[in-house]
This record gives sequence, C-alpha cells and structure tokens, in this order.
Amino acid sequence: MMHSKISTPFLRKQIIMAIHKMAPMFKLSTEEVSLAKQFTIRRTLKHSLSIYKEHDEQIPAYAYLHGFFYFPVKDKYPEVEAIDSDAIISHEVGHHLHKIVNPHISEGVRTFVRTGKLPRGHSELCEIVAEYANLFSGIRGCDDSLYESVYRDPIRVYLKYGPEFLPVLARISLDEAVRRRLIKWA
Repeated sequence: MMHSKISTPFLRKQIIMAIHKMAPMFKLSTEEVSLAKQFTIRRTLKHSLSIYKEHDEQIPAYAYLHGFFYFPVKDKYPEVEAIDSDAIISHEVGHHLHKIVNPHISEGVRTFVRTGKLPRGHSELCEIVAEYANLFSGIRGCDDSLYESVYRDPIRVYLKYGPEFLPVLARISLDEAVRRRLIKWA
C-alpha cells in the first residue's frame, strides 16, 4: 500500500495483524502474544531521548530499549518501499518480538548508552532475526538480487537453517550467535 500520509490507527492495525501472523513463527506463548500487543507508536522523534536524535527520521524503526515503534508521519520515498508495506511492518514487528522472547538483547543497547558502542555483532543479530520472518513467510524471496545485496546475512542463515530455526535464533545469546558463526564476520 502506498500512502503519502499514513494514520497511526492504520499502523496499529497492521502491527497487530503482523503480531498474530508471526507469533507461531517465533513460537510465542499466550503470555508473550499478550505482551506483544502492548506497544506504542511514535510518529516523531523530536522529544525523544538523545540516543534517538541520530536516527534518520524518514526511516521506520523499533526502539529496543524503550519498546516503541517509530513510523514517520509521511512516507517520503514510497517508490522505494512504502513504510506501511507488509515487509517493513513485518521487519519492525520482528524486532519487537525479538525483544519479547530475548530480553537480554536490550542489554546491547544499554551498553551503547553507557559506552557509545554496541557490542560487536549486536546489530547484525538483531537484523537477521527481524528479517527472518519476511523470508519465512515468503514476503521476500531469497533470489531477489537487490534484496540479497542488502540482507545477505538473513538469507545466508535462512538458507542454511530453514524456517524452523527462527524460534532458536530469536532466543539465542550474542555469544552463542558468534560461536555458531551466524554472524558472518564472527
């Protein structure tokens, strides 16, 4: 769907639908699904904490540390990929579900707040988990060359381990991800 201005109630509905679709992929418990439905959406970062000041306000995001979705009020680049597309919503919900099943992943962000640096591999693991559901559900394919250049690591891990690995991947520690070489440079 391409909109120049996307309403918050519409995004809320899309996020809830994605949570229901993705819950079985992540093997969420009933309690985890209930928790996943408790979220906020911010449409501006102007009054947010300083750690969000560097974020490009044209790009949707999920804030692990504070547990909110960020979607810009207007979609300035819908020709690239609309911010309310299934792929974008699913990706951001993937981050949200990752935080729910693996609360330790937020520790990396707390480290960033304290030191100014994320632990090595933290961003890579978060992006692999977030994008995995798009591969699992067929929203994205492994053979799209543009997509492949952007999301090489999720595709590589998905092709090696398959869809049934997502619940394990989402709950894995950063140390274990490095030990298993899920992060390419590790």
